[in-house]
Amino acid sequence: MEELQKWVDKKKKKINIIDWLNDNDKLKPSYDFDSIFDKINITQTAVDFLFTNSFYDTVNEILTSFYNSNNNNNSNTEIPLFAFNQKSNLIYVFNKNTEQQKLWREISKDQLVDFLDKIQTKITRCLKEWKKINEDKVRNDNKYSELYSKTIIKIMDVKFNNETTITRYKSLLYNKIKVDMKSLIEYEYEF
Repeated sequence: MEELQKWVDKKKKKINIIDWLNDNDKLKPSYDFDSIFDKINITQTAVDFLFTNSFYDTVNEILTSFYNSNNNNNSNTEIPLFAFNQKSNLIYVFNKNTEQQKLWREISKDQLVDFLDKIQTKITRCLKEWKKINEDKVRNDNKYSELYSKTIIKIMDVKFNNETTITRYKSLLYNKIKVDMKSLIEYEYEF
């Protein structure tokens, strides 16, 4: 009964999520969001996957691989991205502000589009490497030529200036990184 009374007597505080993230040293990643592109490794495996799957599914595989390789023991502290179950599709990034301080902020549409554009560019480069390696086959075999053409169309067909497309990819990213805030702290949340 005493334990129950302690719970009832506890006052729930309202906190500002961005302030809480910035004040919590345990959640500061080792690098900022601008550096994330150097950390995402896109290999020939991603291109092989793209041959038989959609661009969206390929990005999903890349993000899953990146997230799994950078977050041991389900701790979200290695990557400069954070999201909570309690607020759908709200993503925070760890980056420098104008005074060169590193702070958590809500991701902007421009940051998300830039992030997706850079992934698209890395995939394109990897496909070009595949073409260079298989140049004779692409030139002389219709099957390889068609495979390359269809794959380059898959990549180039995606435009991140469309609101529906941005929302779809943002949701994909959100679902990879979200955590349950209740497991971290006991407060009422103010987003």
